Amino acid sequence: MRTFALALASLFIGSAVSAATLDFTDSIFASTFGDATPVVTTVGGVELTVTPTARGAAGWRQNTNGLFFGIPGNGMSSVTVVADADIEFVSFVAADRYPTLTGAPSYEALIDGVVVSQDNNTLGGVFQTFNFANGPLEVSEGSTFTFQPEFFGVLISGTVSSFDFNVITTQPNMSTVPLPAGMPLLLAALGAFAWVRRRQI
Repeated sequence: MRTFALALASLFIGSAVSAATLDFTDSIFASTFGDATPVVTTVGGVELTVTPTARGAAGWRQNTNGLFFGIPGNGMSSVTVVADADIEFVSFVAADRYPTLTGAPSYEALIDGVVVSQDNNTLGGVFQTFNFANGPLEVSEGSTFTFQPEFFGVLISGTVSSFDFNVITTQPNMSTVPLPAGMPLLLAALGAFAWVRRRQI
């Protein structure tokens, strides 16, 4: 009976996605030195808790194009995001500061400490959108998403401008069974009720 109820519920419940962008050029991510207080912000109806990890002194490292990672300048080493809803990270906008040097940065993306996406290709010297390797990264409510560029040279550094993500919401799916197709089901259910009632009389 429970299995039937779950199957019936699945007919009327679906999921929907809506796009949103976490913008690291926003003033809420202004540089701090010695203060790694997380930023709590609402984007696309989802509350995000964003926390920096910096090289050297703790805190945020921001320039005009976004968050600055690497060295020189005690750039950030990683950033974590925790959402109060299910989301999926789709892409990010970034560029290398020194794209011509050997060993340009790759990146790693982790969910709850497990590497789920990485790419050893250079990001290039011009800001552009990069899709995450292996496709969108689904992050459940309360899980920790970590993004960390990996730097192999002394002067290698880069800037990340934004993360693009989808908000995943569950909603009634009234179009799953159209009215013409649903009519026989309704008539069958009414007939079953009538048959049970006759047996009870």
